[in-house]
Amino acid sequence: MNAQAVVEENHDFDYLGGHEGVGSQGGYYNIRSRFPKLLEFPTVQRWLRKKSPNTKAEYLLRFEKLLRWTLTDIQVSNPEELLAWAKKQNDGTVVQDLIDEYTEGMSKSKAHVEIALFRSFLSRNGYRDLPKIDWERTMSFSEGYNREQVQDLISNLRQPLHRLYVLAGKDSGLRANDLLYLRYRHIKKDLEAGQKFVHVEFEKERYNRKKAPGRTFLGPNTIDLLNKLISQGVVKAEPDAKIFPFVYRTITNALTLAKKRAGLTEVQPSHGLRKFYESCLDRVGMDHNKKMQLEGHSAGVRDAYTSQHINELRELYGQAYRYLDLSEKAVVSNEVQELQKKIIEQAQHIESLKGQVSDSDSAYQKIEKSLARMEKRIEELEKQKD
Repeated sequence: MNAQAVVEENHDFDYLGGHEGVGSQGGYYNIRSRFPKLLEFPTVQRWLRKKSPNTKAEYLLRFEKLLRWTLTDIQVSNPEELLAWAKKQNDGTVVQDLIDEYTEGMSKSKAHVEIALFRSFLSRNGYRDLPKIDWERTMSFSEGYNREQVQDLISNLRQPLHRLYVLAGKDSGLRANDLLYLRYRHIKKDLEAGQKFVHVEFEKERYNRKKAPGRTFLGPNTIDLLNKLISQGVVKAEPDAKIFPFVYRTITNALTLAKKRAGLTEVQPSHGLRKFYESCLDRVGMDHNKKMQLEGHSAGVRDAYTSQHINELRELYGQAYRYLDLSEKAVVSNEVQELQKKIIEQAQHIESLKGQVSDSDSAYQKIEKSLARMEKRIEELEKQKD
């Protein structure tokens, strides 16, 4: 079987992101250059056949380390031998014990990946004797940034491109790998048309992933700095030019250092921007399915029934931007709107009280009339008695 035919992407869409880089071996995703020997094995070809480029690169990197360990522990040096060894065992728990031995001492999150990798390789190649396991919870809650914290983060970043990254992250809610993939062509149409809220239009293939980007926009905070950097030649106005020409590790280190200077140690560097974006959308009270589209969360079957008209989403995004906006003008505008809202609520409350008073007066008048009729009837009865 031809290994290259199996692992090669047949479409023109380049799946790039947070780990993208060009190195001596051709970059993170160039698995044919980095792992040529592993890709010769039919078991590996079968295992990776339907995996995404990111998963292929990640799995092969970890699998290579795993095989170095099995060579010393069970004298198995390649994928075929590993599968054959598993099938020779009388009980699948022996295989799981080996997996547990390999992951002992690792952090929970790293161990989860290694266990899933090991088990998926065996399962995809027909081994079905592994016992069920109880997965430990690894997710933990972390706060997102608030408005003041985003401003503090930006003020502690020295590079304009790093500031632009933060502004784009809080404006769009895009995940780090999508921000780092962003090219000028994805914003060219709306940016050059002078739109206030610029739609980020990725290739269709990028929206067909499990963690797809939202149908989102960049607001004036981002656009103002972006236009300035374009005029200075820092960002190239060319279709394939990257807006952020650095790798994930670079921006993470920069944000971590800025966080430390600002005293924001509890907030996740990049994902905290996405949480800020989502909390601002929450304040609008928009349709839930529309909000899911703007955030890049799957709505399941509802996606097929929810309109994806960009101008409709742009209008909703515009409503949310008064909370996303970091300018002082936005603060004043929000305070005015809150005061106007309170005035309207108080006016409605006053009208309600007036209505209650009016209802009370009306009831009192009815009682008075009833008493008058009763008194008159009593008088009539007294006259008849006489």
